[in-house]
Amino acid sequence: MTNVHKQELHPSRLIPSLIAGVIIGVIQVTFSLSLAALIFSGNLSDYLPAGMAIALFSGCLMIIGMTLTSGFSGVIAGLQEAPATIIAMLVSEIASEMSPHSTSQEIYLMIISVIALSTLVTGLTCWGLGSLKLGNLSGFIPYPIIGAFLAGTGWLLLQGSIQVMTDIPLTISSLPSLFEAEVLPHWLSGLSLAVVLLISSRRYRHWSIIPTILFVAVLITYLLLWLTHTSINEAITWGWLLKTSSEISVWHPLIPSDLFKVNWLVIFNHLNSVLVIVFLSVLNLLLNLSSMEQTFQAELNIERELQTTGLMIFLSGLASGMIGYHSLSSSVLAHKLGARSRLVGLVAAAISGAVLISGSSILCFFPRPILGGLLLFLGLSFLVEWLYDAYFQLPYLDYCLLGLVWLIIVTVGFLEGIGVGLAIATILFAFRYGRIAMVREVYSGNLLKSYVARPLWQEQILQKKRAQIGIFQIQGFIFFGSSYHLLKEITAKIDRVKESPLRFVILECHLVSGLDASAIFSLTKLRQKLYNQKVNLVFCSLLPSIERVLKQGLCLKDESSQSYCRFFSELDLSLEWCEEQLLQDDKDKTNQSLGQSLVEQLSLWLSVQEITELLSYFDCQNFPSNYVLFHQGDVPQGLYFLISGQVSVLIQLHNGESKRLRTFSENIILGEISLYGQTPHSVSVVTDRPSKFYYLSSEMWLKIQQKKPYWAVALEHLIIMQLSEQLKHREQKWLNQLY
Repeated sequence: MTNVHKQELHPSRLIPSLIAGVIIGVIQVTFSLSLAALIFSGNLSDYLPAGMAIALFSGCLMIIGMTLTSGFSGVIAGLQEAPATIIAMLVSEIASEMSPHSTSQEIYLMIISVIALSTLVTGLTCWGLGSLKLGNLSGFIPYPIIGAFLAGTGWLLLQGSIQVMTDIPLTISSLPSLFEAEVLPHWLSGLSLAVVLLISSRRYRHWSIIPTILFVAVLITYLLLWLTHTSINEAITWGWLLKTSSEISVWHPLIPSDLFKVNWLVIFNHLNSVLVIVFLSVLNLLLNLSSMEQTFQAELNIERELQTTGLMIFLSGLASGMIGYHSLSSSVLAHKLGARSRLVGLVAAAISGAVLISGSSILCFFPRPILGGLLLFLGLSFLVEWLYDAYFQLPYLDYCLLGLVWLIIVTVGFLEGIGVGLAIATILFAFRYGRIAMVREVYSGNLLKSYVARPLWQEQILQKKRAQIGIFQIQGFIFFGSSYHLLKEITAKIDRVKESPLRFVILECHLVSGLDASAIFSLTKLRQKLYNQKVNLVFCSLLPSIERVLKQGLCLKDESSQSYCRFFSELDLSLEWCEEQLLQDDKDKTNQSLGQSLVEQLSLWLSVQEITELLSYFDCQNFPSNYVLFHQGDVPQGLYFLISGQVSVLIQLHNGESKRLRTFSENIILGEISLYGQTPHSVSVVTDRPSKFYYLSSEMWLKIQQKKPYWAVALEHLIIMQLSEQLKHREQKWLNQLY
């Protein structure tokens, strides 16, 4: 015997499990029979014995199935009142539409077909949601809605407990009847038990507290019956013990030949009601699972629970059974009784099976005030936890939402309350999220520069003009609640720039997760405002889906004004484009050739004749655009001196994409680090446009070192100077990123 099995047989776990199993079994049987009476009522009451058998079988199947397959050992399943209520209305309508000459067999087959169809479709839907990994839908249910659902469940349990103890529904009109002399003692005794259980469970946590109180309550009940010389039959008649019916017959599930005897056209005319049953069942199941996670402080595998529940419901449908799933009230009751074992479900299923086989008369020995008191205790626990304790734990608005939804649930219904709650929660979310600043950071072009290494005369020009570039880092999901604030925030920051008016507004969007139509409208208004001010709007780092939507909703170009709305894959490309536009104003400046620049730099150490002789060791090469000088990982073959054109330095990332590290247009030596270290190239170099190079092969470099060491020293000084400039630029970039 394993340690787990030994722990299950320990008195601290075995006794609570047995007690909880018996109590929950009695509750589930009583509840199943009441649901059968609800469906097979009025003109359908002749079929109640078969309906009771269907309900007991379905409940027993759900309890056993979920007990053995659920990922949480404390879960108890059972039939549910929400789908049963709609099924009761549906079968009543369909039965009334049938011909008066319909036989009893035809009516029975029609009722069973409706029940089976609803159950089968619900089972397939639950299984499909679990298989498609859509269980995370429960994560979108706001916490106050779950709290209101639990509080509403508490109120429903409170109403049910009063009816169990008195046979009188708890309504405003029935309140005077509850205070009649023959009724008052029944619910007062149950209320007293519920209060004792509530106080004891909140003050003490030992497993034996609640079972002991229940055992004492049963002893007191039978002691009072003995002292008053009250027989079992008299106690049942006076309402102190359960009154049950033993009329449970064998039902006949649908067989293939029966399917041809059913008028499916009548059922399909009510298909919308079947879909409502499915929707309500799935919604309640997700709410029950979310509530159990919250109540038990445990994480359930929602997808697995949906799959196993769907399978059990589908099997119930194949046997023409009813819909059942996780029972929140029974699971919490077992939890409060200290039962944490699957034995609880097996014992409860055994009770249901025994009643199905032998009849319901064996339940008459269970005192009604104790059964009602247990339900009342559970209902009060929910109400106290979510209407009193939650007041001290939740934010004010969330608690108000919880209370409002609970009132709607109590006065109107669960579905209406949850619907209103979700609508209000959505509005509150939009309001709260809309108040979050969408512009995370604002940078000037003086602070953030492109990776392009430019000649000194260009850097001097850009130093005066980079303030005309404004970079706005946007974050979050842009929707109707935040797009207006985003527009106002950006325009306000633009209007505050007085000294150097912006010519370029860059929206850096790598933190933007999505947008809606309202966001597109607001960004279109922003573009129009910038267009009127002759300012370019530039988007960068967009998700492909967002870029596609923006391009559909924004005008990209206006020929008359040369005003553009540009899109770039990353911020560096955006900065490079803006800098190039700023340099266009000074395009008449004389651009010194790189060959002359190289000669001028070497003239610090060498004479003109020495430089001329040195250049004879170089090979002049011309390459077209997109030509790869060397790939990342290639063995170094020599040095490249860029004379004219432009190249980009790229690095290959682990995901297969390439990232640009820097761009050079002149005065740059390429491949020197790998050549010196005799290591493969750590980056790739690609020409951006037709470019001209001085190429010094490894062999020629070795000859210079051997024949003209002084020339080699001059070249090394030049390489060191350029490396120093690159390190200086890199440090500046790191400092910018810190800000």
